[in-house]
Amino acid sequence: PDPVTRRRADAMFKTDFHQTSMARRLRYLVGGITVFCLFCATLPFASLVVVPSCAARTTPSDIAVVLGGGMAMDGSLGLGSKTRVAAAVDLLERGLVSGIHMTGGGTIHSGQPIGAAMVDEAIALGASPEVLTWEGDSRSTLENALFSLPFIPGSAQAIVVTEPFHILRGGASFLWAGKPVAICASRPGGGAPYVATKQYVREAAAWAFNLIRAPIWSAARAMGLDDNLSESFLH
Repeated sequence: PDPVTRRRADAMFKTDFHQTSMARRLRYLVGGITVFCLFCATLPFASLVVVPSCAARTTPSDIAVVLGGGMAMDGSLGLGSKTRVAAAVDLLERGLVSGIHMTGGGTIHSGQPIGAAMVDEAIALGASPEVLTWEGDSRSTLENALFSLPFIPGSAQAIVVTEPFHILRGGASFLWAGKPVAICASRPGGGAPYVATKQYVREAAAWAFNLIRAPIWSAARAMGLDDNLSESFLH
């Protein structure tokens, strides 16, 4: 072919190659995002079916760490928080832990932090105030883990207590924070079927969110740049 025809053919080939390469990269990107989303969607289900209940636990630990479950619609301590506290108090009464730490930010209608309200709930169930601690600054499961570390002695064996759909993420959050823990599930907080569906969807989304932001925060902290991140980065 003449030079002009050859140049045109080369240009068309480069254009086709570029378009094919871009299409391939786009397929890889969409495929990767799809796999990631499906993976995150399976984790709440795995949490429901794999983790044993606290009622079935027989192995002792030093301290139970109870993750706050928020408030009820009327502004009182939520049923999820109450069932988690009850499971931890049961461990205490059976001699499987010697202390309980409550972790939960936000406030109930009285202005009391959720962590403190959980302590009152435990006392009402028969726990001694002397074996209870709490923090009320955390606004996420990642912060539950980070802000609870000062209340757990370095050599202490901790067991995290929360509802079934949430327990795997709770344990993973403490592992990320540098504290391997045992885990057990409380009784579910209950509610209408749409509430369980909402919890499942939210939990899958929270897994996806945490799997992205937790490594970013860890990398920033390793480089001494975590102060440059927004205070709400882990909320």
